Amino acid sequence: MKRAAGSGTVYRRTDWQSRHRPWCASVSIGYSDNGRRLKKYIGSFATRAEAQRALEIYNTKLPQEQKAYKITFGQVWERVVAERGPRMNRNYLSVWKNHVSVLARIPIGEIKAWHLQEVVDKSGLSGGAQQRLLTMYHWIYELALANDIVVKDYSRFVHTAPKVQSTKHHPFTEDEMRLLWSRTDNDIVKIILIQTYTGMRPAELGGLLNQNVHLEERYMIGGIKTKAGINRTIPIADCILPFVQYFRQIALFRHSDTLLVSNPSAGLYSKGGKVDVSKLYSKMLPAIGITGHSGHDARHTFVSLADNYGINPVILKLIVGHAQSGDVTKDVYTHKVLPQLISAVNSLPHGPVMRMYPEAAPAKLVPKW
Repeated sequence: MKRAAGSGTVYRRTDWQSRHRPWCASVSIGYSDNGRRLKKYIGSFATRAEAQRALEIYNTKLPQEQKAYKITFGQVWERVVAERGPRMNRNYLSVWKNHVSVLARIPIGEIKAWHLQEVVDKSGLSGGAQQRLLTMYHWIYELALANDIVVKDYSRFVHTAPKVQSTKHHPFTEDEMRLLWSRTDNDIVKIILIQTYTGMRPAELGGLLNQNVHLEERYMIGGIKTKAGINRTIPIADCILPFVQYFRQIALFRHSDTLLVSNPSAGLYSKGGKVDVSKLYSKMLPAIGITGHSGHDARHTFVSLADNYGINPVILKLIVGHAQSGDVTKDVYTHKVLPQLISAVNSLPHGPVMRMYPEAAPAKLVPKW
């Protein structure tokens, strides 16, 4: 059917066979001095239906909304970065600069799934890094949909490569754990053992606030990165309680907001306003004879020990901040099982003669569940 007068036109380019988006939409905006019709080009599209839909959106929007329809992909991303502020991981900024920025100048209303997929396919990134790229797409479209800039979320149709399990993290060996427990006079060792028996990430422990450390109740509130991990309840095992108390006293004396306080003479360096725990592994651990480890290895050691000693998987996920499968409600469950969380971490082996596996341990060290 013929479109109503003044509502614009949809047409196919004469060289349509060589174009990915051969269909065009435009509207009349008046006449020139010599009587020639002037047209406003709205965009090019893969199908007639998409071009017609774009024209309908344009015709039903107010002038300020028509302007919003031409907002670029890059402008929406800039708004995402501004809204997330300090929470924005620099890895996302790097992925944008090196890969996604090729879409920056294209109006987001003209971008389709194949544009997004092409960036992923040509990125050369690993499956895990592609997931990060896809997360960026989701953020952009979430903001655009919320502000009526687009009518469809094309990020839902993007596929990424499978995430390959990382092999760069290595739990501490039994000999290394025994060595750590024999050197608890060292502040660096104290910190790493706190990590090992809480499963905390380096940044979580480095930024742990004093107000979130509850010594009498024997738990801490901390966590970053994921919905399941943020503000989670982390029990304090008996074996590391003296270490937490030790750093708490230093923090109170120094009027520090965080549990760990920078002390360059002891190897505790500050980064971004908090102690850089990851640096301890490369700079300080070799001094006591432990090498080849990175900042997340203590967390992996905790998970390995918990698995070896039969800690309930639900409780383990609550402690380390992994998402639960099924319908377990984390917030409700955590309040109910705090004693169980404490009991679980107290069941883990410790000390200079500890064993990594219960079957190799003396009978008195085997936890009872």
